[in-house]
Amino acid sequence: MTWSGSLYNAWSDAASLFTGPTPRSSSDPVSKETTQQTPSHASQSATASRGQPPLFTGTTQQQQPKTKFDQDMDEISHALESLRAIGINLNEQLGDQLEQIDRIESATDRLNENTLAVTLRTTKVSNRTSHDNGKCIGSYQFVSMENGMLLLGADGEYLVLTNSADSSTVFDVYLRYDTIVGLCNKRTGKYVGKTMWGGISVGGLYFGSMEEWYFDFAGGESGLLCLSKNWGAGGWLKEPTAENLREDDRGIKRHILDTTSTSVRDRKQCLQFRAIACAPPQEK
Repeated sequence: MTWSGSLYNAWSDAASLFTGPTPRSSSDPVSKETTQQTPSHASQSATASRGQPPLFTGTTQQQQPKTKFDQDMDEISHALESLRAIGINLNEQLGDQLEQIDRIESATDRLNENTLAVTLRTTKVSNRTSHDNGKCIGSYQFVSMENGMLLLGADGEYLVLTNSADSSTVFDVYLRYDTIVGLCNKRTGKYVGKTMWGGISVGGLYFGSMEEWYFDFAGGESGLLCLSKNWGAGGWLKEPTAENLREDDRGIKRHILDTTSTSVRDRKQCLQFRAIACAPPQEK
């Protein structure tokens, strides 16, 4: 090294003692890392320097173990849920079964009505040429299942319901062909039947085709079917309307019965009766 080079180096070292190190360029990557910090890093650094834990560290609080009581309550809750599901299922099944039973009963009723219609028609056709006057099988009162009133046939020639029991509420029943019956009023000696104008009356002098009825004595309760109504199609005796109510001088109310259903298969608003075997009550 020459004398001038040594002098320059000595001068540069002496100047650095007063001016400090030469500043780095702003494009230096090391400068960016050391001088720029994010706020989160700065806050964590400050928190760590103070000896405090960070606010958000991503850890969760440990769950407390369940007690025996809590475990028992959970088991009871599961059992109740199971019982509730079973109850809902049973309710749905019972509803379906009831609907099916209703359909079966409806189909059975239609079958019984069709069978009865065929039986009665066959009986009348097969015995058209015979002359069976019928056999008396006893005296009966017919009690309405609707209101407990008695079937009465002695209010003139009207067939009525009344709550006054006397000999006019007793009928001698005659059986023909093991199926068809005739109703002869005990007081008047006349039969209940259909008139020439289509109404119902107690004016028949004998047990003819217009006075033929059907009643199921073996069934406990039954309707009264007039076989000659609706051109031989038959008709069940129907409930009286408010217009058919009449009252006599003694204040006894009577409901006139003069309407029937349209056929054997039509049972809407039909009266149901229970036949009671009896002896005629003593007249005072």
